[in-house]
Amino acid sequence: ATTPSGRPARQVVRFGDLEIAYDERVLSPRVWTTAQARWMAEVLHRLPEGPVLELCSGAGHIGLLTAAYTGRDHVLVDASEAACELAAGNVEPPEKTDTRRRSACSAALSRL
Repeated sequence: ATTPSGRPARQVVRFGDLEIAYDERVLSPRVWTTAQARWMAEVLHRLPEGPVLELCSGAGHIGLLTAAYTGRDHVLVDASEAACELAAGNVEPPEKTDTRRRSACSAALSRL
């Protein structure tokens, strides 16, 4: 489905305590993946403080829920401009998460 302007229609789903917007350009958030965010939060509580890097973040739902559980800063990276756009729109408060655009991701991944 598209909007009158031709952009993909966004849907919003409840993901844990968050509302996540997504569209057909990314994987839809699935309820069972909240378990991944809980597991990551458990792991992070045993590790030193610091920001969390999430690669291939899509709409950002898993990383953002992990951030909500831990209070840690997150950097969400995806090669897709659409995914970065959606993730940036899902960030609240915006200063807690850094979404990197395709050029930064491509440059970092090309060095691996």
